[in-house]
Amino acid sequence: MSMLKLATLWLLGGLYFVLGICQEPGDEGTSHWQGALPRITFSREALMRLRPLGRGFALKPPSIPEELRGLVIRTRRRKRGRRGGIHRRLKRMSLQDRRRLPALPSILLGNAQSIRNKLDELDAWITTRQEIKNTCLLVFTESWLSESDREEDLMLPGFGAPLRLDRDKGVTDKQRGGGVCCYVNKRYCKTIVVRERICTPDIELLSISLRPFYLPREFQQLFFTVVYIHPRANAVTAAQLINDVTHRLDTICPDAPKFILGDFNHCRLEETLKTYEQYITCTTTLRNTTLDLCFGSLSGAYKSLVHLIPRYIPVFKRLPREVKSVKCWSEDNISALQACFEC
Repeated sequence: MSMLKLATLWLLGGLYFVLGICQEPGDEGTSHWQGALPRITFSREALMRLRPLGRGFALKPPSIPEELRGLVIRTRRRKRGRRGGIHRRLKRMSLQDRRRLPALPSILLGNAQSIRNKLDELDAWITTRQEIKNTCLLVFTESWLSESDREEDLMLPGFGAPLRLDRDKGVTDKQRGGGVCCYVNKRYCKTIVVRERICTPDIELLSISLRPFYLPREFQQLFFTVVYIHPRANAVTAAQLINDVTHRLDTICPDAPKFILGDFNHCRLEETLKTYEQYITCTTTLRNTTLDLCFGSLSGAYKSLVHLIPRYIPVFKRLPREVKSVKCWSEDNISALQACFEC
């Protein structure tokens, strides 16, 4: 038993003894027994008579040594009962409250290999899983769509019409496969502009720009380029075409963040886009290879998962707080100043 507990028990026992022996006959104090524990009440006069008797007792517990205080008192790093981390913050995020929108959109990236037979599964995910429902962008490569597929049949609840680029059979000389598709959450953004649509034997590329309901003040808009490169495509030609598209987007808005994501297969952009960072570090295939990549112009913008979770912090939240004093003019001073100008 600790020293503090012993001191507390000693104090309570001594006080109970003093109260018991000092109750005189005729006092208004009465004793009520409830089970095994007595309940004693005293009048104000009886308590005032006990004040001089307590002057000789040490009512304060003995002091605790400084070396023991650090073992008892512990400071918490965050509020008790609230788990931290990017995953928990994403689950608490709700796109219905526009004041709590993320600085960068959360992205679900996947290689669909025919999106037609996966619409029911995506619908179930959006209905049952909150993190999928609140995802800002759904990006799929190898959609395997054609002109015969109507947009009405590809709609998902809570998301806008699919932004798609189907494989051109006349250009690629391939009957099936390929294609990219992108869904944008209606509660995150409704201002969408398609910037580039390119379909060649080496690459299939769709570039869009977003102006969401909320953006940090350092960004004007966001650029996303979805890419699918065939396994037997010319990697040098595909990388050069992506570089050309990136330069054209730079001329539109140089300061806007730009992200290039999709299935790159054997094509690598580390030498072509040296200022871009690759966010995905985990394997994305059963062969322990990473083919689905995401490059961006912001350092540390996303967590290294295929379900891209934003962790970017706006500039105004990173700056130290400043206290500024503003002089307020009263109504009389304003009237006097206006009178001076009228003269």
